[in-house]
Amino acid sequence: MNFELSREEFRTMILYDWKTGLTHNANHVPLGQAWEDQAPSDRTVRNWYHEFDRSNFSVEDAARSGRPRTAINEETIDAVRSVIEDDPHSTYEQIEHIRGIGSSVVKSIIHEYLKLHKICTRWVPHQLTDDQKQFRIQFCRDSLERFEGGQSPRVFDIITGDESWFYHYDPTTKEQSKVWVS
Repeated sequence: MNFELSREEFRTMILYDWKTGLTHNANHVPLGQAWEDQAPSDRTVRNWYHEFDRSNFSVEDAARSGRPRTAINEETIDAVRSVIEDDPHSTYEQIEHIRGIGSSVVKSIIHEYLKLHKICTRWVPHQLTDDQKQFRIQFCRDSLERFEGGQSPRVFDIITGDESWFYHYDPTTKEQSKVWVS
């Protein structure tokens, strides 16, 4: 039969042995023999003996302040994802402030769960040089030749048109121009 005991159950056994007069060494050895890797360490048994000597007989974990260990869950992951989808330029600090979660949690969600990293965006020139225009013309001719001189139906999958770029975000520094990508 293979089952695990909780920390409170081990502490109850330690309290019983303390109450019957066993020393912490006499307590730790049989625990280790019976429960092997699950058994608490010698130092843990000694600490609990000291607690019982000070009349602290509570075997339950004391309440602690701070963020619970379950800070990373589907809800927080989705919340961070939505912030990044709304603004791909958002920084760690902005996400922390918006969602109210710690920096280590934000970094863990972004890198381990969402698998994102930041890259610096590139600006496309508005005015092409004569060489750039010639390169585009040659690229189009080469592409048409590959499609059998227009006899292939794949030619109709090519869309042409005037390119216009409109930016709703005008970064002032290179750091601000970085965006999150997967």
